[in-house]
Amino acid sequence: MASIVDLPPELLDRVCELIPSQATLAQLVRCSHQFYDVAAPHLYQSIELSRTRSKDEFRHLEVITALLLRKPELGRSVRHLALREGSRRSVEKNEKPLLPEIEQAVRDLAAQTGRLLDPPSTGSEDQAQSEDTVPDEVEVEVEDWPEDDAMSDVGSNWSTTDGSDSEEDPDDVIPTDATDALSLARSSQYFRDAILLALFIPCLTKLTSMDLDLLDPTRLRFVQALLRSAVGTEQLFSHVKTVCLGSSMPELRLDLWRDLFTLPSISSIYLHRIIAVRQQTMWGRGPSAEPLPPNAALRPRSLDITHLELRDCRISPWELRRMLAVPKALKTFIYDMGEEINDVEPPVTISYRSVREALELQKDSLEQIWIDYPHDYLFDEWGGSGIATRPMGSFDKFKKLKRFRIASTYLFGFTEDTDIHRLVESLPENLEELHLTHGDEDEELTAGLQKLIEARQRGRFADLNEIKVEVCLPWLVSKGRPPLAADHTRANKDVMAELVQRADGLGLKMRMFVNHSQSRTYSPDLRIQFASRGYWEGLARKESKWGFDGEVEWPQRMSNCMKRPDYPEIRIDEQGVIRPVRGGGVADIVPPRAPPRPSVVGPVFFLG
Repeated sequence: MASIVDLPPELLDRVCELIPSQATLAQLVRCSHQFYDVAAPHLYQSIELSRTRSKDEFRHLEVITALLLRKPELGRSVRHLALREGSRRSVEKNEKPLLPEIEQAVRDLAAQTGRLLDPPSTGSEDQAQSEDTVPDEVEVEVEDWPEDDAMSDVGSNWSTTDGSDSEEDPDDVIPTDATDALSLARSSQYFRDAILLALFIPCLTKLTSMDLDLLDPTRLRFVQALLRSAVGTEQLFSHVKTVCLGSSMPELRLDLWRDLFTLPSISSIYLHRIIAVRQQTMWGRGPSAEPLPPNAALRPRSLDITHLELRDCRISPWELRRMLAVPKALKTFIYDMGEEINDVEPPVTISYRSVREALELQKDSLEQIWIDYPHDYLFDEWGGSGIATRPMGSFDKFKKLKRFRIASTYLFGFTEDTDIHRLVESLPENLEELHLTHGDEDEELTAGLQKLIEARQRGRFADLNEIKVEVCLPWLVSKGRPPLAADHTRANKDVMAELVQRADGLGLKMRMFVNHSQSRTYSPDLRIQFASRGYWEGLARKESKWGFDGEVEWPQRMSNCMKRPDYPEIRIDEQGVIRPVRGGGVADIVPPRAPPRPSVVGPVFFLG
């Protein structure tokens, strides 16, 4: 009987395709030269490196880079790259010189580019330097970082491997000479990583997806410089279709997001905790006085981007317009609007209306829109005079919009001149599904829903088949306030039960979910503390899914900032009793510290 090693390479290749375990593939690679040639490309189809307090997989980066430099065909096998960083400090010291092939590659790159890697320059905050002057030294602005054992080395952007700040090289020195760079790579773990990434990533010429979840995004500064340069015959990431980019510390501004909108094959972009509030590169203190390189400029209607998802991001109105101008025909837009969290960025008010106006650029193609803010946040776009919190305005020009998920405040507005008709006036006639989040924050909610049901009864919104509403339990057992509520003499739960019944009579399904808004963690400092420990007080939390329906899988973010309680679906029976639609316990509806007594939270019972 022939052994497996006698099988033709084509059949062995098929066998390797069916092996899901990286460990098994690694064992096959070690079996024989024949197995190595067939199994190694499958083993390296996905490269995932992470750094946490207890484990540092980035230590393998140098060996992997050297391997790919020796065997370029392995680099061409890589389809997915994940770089995920949860700790700035490496658990292992490495003060050795770089491997010989790495050092030679650095020297070759320096010879090819003229200088090692010349990052783009920016002006100073007060524009003291003229636009024709490019400073030789640039600095990364770092302020007000949390002090804890995981981040005790944040004082220096290019930290030594032991986290101390005593190294000779100051933060504002970026060596462009190969010899100086190789010397600094021995003492600075971050500079070592940056050099290695600049050599490693260009080897991955056939990448199709990336997950970049970095605590310190400046380690990609040289990669960005390469991306914006003319080095090489093929643009970096030219085959990448899907990217998830984020930072656990958005205080470190990173404009790598801008480069994603120049990748020729990109179709889906997922951003997490990205701050884009001005035309600013990651090395400067103020607005950029230097024009962006030509291949970093965003070109309108240039790319086949169909999915854009911004989770816990803060994007200025002008940057949002730039983003939304790039896709030829965007299908899905998700914007979880983050809050201002530090004093590093200039205060930029994001008006409700500016988001809708930016979306007008894609009004002829958008089919799904979700505009929200995270579970623990308060909407904070006060803008002094209240202009920023005026209603977002009508989406009636969005003729292809089928599914609309939005915080109700964005439609009703947060203004003195209230109007219960704004919900109906905001929606396009072709809408099929409406999902209102944070509904308990608007007194107009019940009256607005009543007007919507009445409009449906008169023949409008004929395609609308489902309404979802998220509210908190205290709101349900409270009475509405005159004159905005549909009925201020009864508890909101009874009014909602009647609206559900009326909608059902029209063939319109109406569902309710408990959002636990009364148990938010409002303090940003406390949220950071809970997230860094991976433990939240109160209700149990789990990682939020990506995509409009949670259909997109990305690993848990290293910051733990995408965790939130589960929002259980509820119904109100004929006796006015609030019940979970699916089986559960008290913890599914009532926060642990809230007494589950009828006298406090109303008649809430649960079926086994």
